[in-house]
Amino acid sequence: DNTIYAKTVQKDHESDASNKQLVSYDTTPPELTLIQPQNGESTDKESIEIIGTTEPQAHVTINGIQAIVNATTGDFTKEFSLTEGSNAIKIEVSDRAGNSTTIEFSVKRTVPEQSSEENS
Repeated sequence: DNTIYAKTVQKDHESDASNKQLVSYDTTPPELTLIQPQNGESTDKESIEIIGTTEPQAHVTINGIQAIVNATTGDFTKEFSLTEGSNAIKIEVSDRAGNSTTIEFSVKRTVPEQSSEENS
């Protein structure tokens, strides 16, 4: 982090400092670890809980919907609704400097077939 401000100096006189601006110089993408679910996982549930971790203060979206990130630990969780079949999931994380990391994976939702006795 760098603090930038300006002053005017003329002979023996110096002005007050201007408003200070904090500028971060960071070129390292944030780390992103997916804890659950696993890529290709299959379930018969209508939703899953996505759990992961990244750096604190990062901005996380899951298929474009913001997830809440713990400002101290970087942990995040998000309930995600599934449709029948394959569900593509994209997690995007960006830090204050605009660096980003993306993980893409899929989860399959299977719907158990009803027996002919249940349909009667």
